[in-house]
Amino acid sequence: MGMNLSPRLTPAAAAAVALALTAGMLLLQGAHRGPFRIDEAHKISETVFLRLLLEGRVSDPLWLAHVVDRTNPPAGKYLLGAGIALQGGRLPDAPPLSHESLDGSIPPTHPAESSAPYAPLLRKGRIAAIAATSLAAAILAWTLAKGFGAGAAAAGILLFATSFPVAGWGGTAIFDPFLALMFLAPLPLLLGLGRASTGRGLWWRACAAGALAALAFQIRMSGLVVLGAVLVVAALAMRREPRRLAAWSILASITFLTTAVAMNPYYWAAAAGPSATEGSRILPARILARFAGQLGELGMLLDRVRSGTDDLRGPVAKLGYLAEIAFGDLSGIALMAGIVAAIALAPLTWRSTAAEGRSALVYAAAIALPYLAWLPLAWPRYVLPLMPALALLGGAGWGWAVARARAGLAQRREPA
Repeated sequence: MGMNLSPRLTPAAAAAVALALTAGMLLLQGAHRGPFRIDEAHKISETVFLRLLLEGRVSDPLWLAHVVDRTNPPAGKYLLGAGIALQGGRLPDAPPLSHESLDGSIPPTHPAESSAPYAPLLRKGRIAAIAATSLAAAILAWTLAKGFGAGAAAAGILLFATSFPVAGWGGTAIFDPFLALMFLAPLPLLLGLGRASTGRGLWWRACAAGALAALAFQIRMSGLVVLGAVLVVAALAMRREPRRLAAWSILASITFLTTAVAMNPYYWAAAAGPSATEGSRILPARILARFAGQLGELGMLLDRVRSGTDDLRGPVAKLGYLAEIAFGDLSGIALMAGIVAAIALAPLTWRSTAAEGRSALVYAAAIALPYLAWLPLAWPRYVLPLMPALALLGGAGWGWAVARARAGLAQRREPA
């Protein structure tokens, strides 16, 4: 049972409402004010890498000097730094605060004397985070309006904007708001993919989707789920055209790989690394060696920060933590009800749902399930990137439920 889009709330109008509502709520809550919160000073200090990139200093020793800087991909540093720079902030030129740690353990907050140089950039960093969170809300609303109608879009906007993770970390100067944006950014390119022409319109979507997936991957390694979701939706849309699907998927994957490597000088620059012979390797071998080293060091750091309270092992622990953070208040209960409705009603409404809606649901599920399976630590900010996908599922569920309730009432009112 489909739900027609109301002419009073077009996808563009839904996106504008979502952007204004989310930004307005975060600003009214004072998300841009107050002292340093967890991780903010460290993340702002890491925007020095955007300065290095813009100045062409891709062989600067800072790219490889510290285990934290080697393992943390740079796209979040670039995006947060760009948001600060666009507001007139001067990017830092000192080594990031990770250099105060000898073993790679980063404290939640730093001493006042260490954080003080970044205080002038704090408000600008938070405004950049609010902008990223609001853009994610806009994409969410546009997608729901396109695939499910005005009611679903309104529900999704409210579920997202009032959620605990968005209120808590959507306006914090860290990388998670940018990851939340990138988790949803490729989705508009995938709607109607099966009907796209065989010309440039089809292939530029593959390149753009691959590049956006690479941005997510280079914010945090868990962003790899975006490429998986892109390929899953493409497989659904072009399942009857295997040759076109294969060509599209290969192009998207090649763009993903080249973009991810190109934006991260750690992989390829001839900087002085932890190994004396590493810089002299030929380029392909250097890229592979550094990627393998990055994965090994990431595993080492993860083992180091795990503790009895932080560690999430097994699906029960992960689901329980998701329920605590995402579904633990009234807004969260409404979100969970919408997701349950989407799961329950999908078999009844799947065929009558627009192709755009089906693609959106598959994409959201392909993001949420592997990301939740990955979730290693009980860190609340790690739930924020999952919220757009959850709100998409919840909004669709509420849209379907309301549409079926209306249809049932209309049938009862009909004369025998």
